Amino acid sequence: MTSLVELGAHLPPQSATLAELAAPLGMSEQDVQVYTKFLGMSEVRVAGDADYGDLLVAAGRTLTALRGQEHRVRYVIAARSMQITGMGRRNPLHEAAARLGVPHAVTLTLTQRFCSGTLTAIDLAGRLLDADGDADGLAVVLAGEKCIPHTFSQLVDGVAVMGDSTAACLVAPAGDRDVVLSVATRRLARFGTLTMAPEEYKEYSRLYAPTISAVVHDALDRAGVALADVALVLPHHVNVFSWRGVCKELGLARDRVHLDLLPVTGHCFGADQLIAHVDAARKARLEQGDLYLMVATGLGGEFAAMVLRR
Repeated sequence: MTSLVELGAHLPPQSATLAELAAPLGMSEQDVQVYTKFLGMSEVRVAGDADYGDLLVAAGRTLTALRGQEHRVRYVIAARSMQITGMGRRNPLHEAAARLGVPHAVTLTLTQRFCSGTLTAIDLAGRLLDADGDADGLAVVLAGEKCIPHTFSQLVDGVAVMGDSTAACLVAPAGDRDVVLSVATRRLARFGTLTMAPEEYKEYSRLYAPTISAVVHDALDRAGVALADVALVLPHHVNVFSWRGVCKELGLARDRVHLDLLPVTGHCFGADQLIAHVDAARKARLEQGDLYLMVATGLGGEFAAMVLRR
């Protein structure tokens, strides 16, 4: 079964408070209070002059297990929400692969899953490695993006403020730690647009928690385990309020969802679950043998869940 050899995260050292971002993003003082007190966000990490490629490299370089094993890497996969990452004459992902010492690897981007795409990318990496039949093969999955400052890419209105933190994981076709037991996805295609009319958004909001619950139970069923067996949920950092609704729908205690970093990182596209994993492991919230869930949603009605064993 697919195994995550190591996970790493890069949190840029510079932060910006929501109060500092308010004017450029067109947020009122009342908006800032809603995001802070109601949605659970206070600041985000910002990358300054670093570009998308720099952030991917910074995340990749946190993988200590990659050092000296670069020759084994067969694939580099970036899970991306935004279609455009820079000038057309450049390919930042290929540049990042070269800077990480793996220019020989097949390098590709997975899109159209938006912020849920990282779980699909991990699943794809495992499937590709398994199909190759090389027990020593590895793949690098990269997640997270660079916001275009003061634009729509930095704010999902009324939902989340985006940050520039990135993450990486080293994937093997088999292993005995952080083993992927199952993955499940769902797509509500009728919401497959970046913007929704008020009535559409109302309907999407109504279906949001039940659909997450459904995809979580689908993943649990495929793994042959129950929610009661799960030690921890590593979530997408949309906001605290939405997770309250999801926890209620699932019948899950909120302290089993690791949202510790949401107030200081914001929502980091597809990197949230990997960032949460690094933080949870550092705080000893994941012990050897624990079952845990990664859960993600994305714009366009994308939902995904993955069951793993530590």
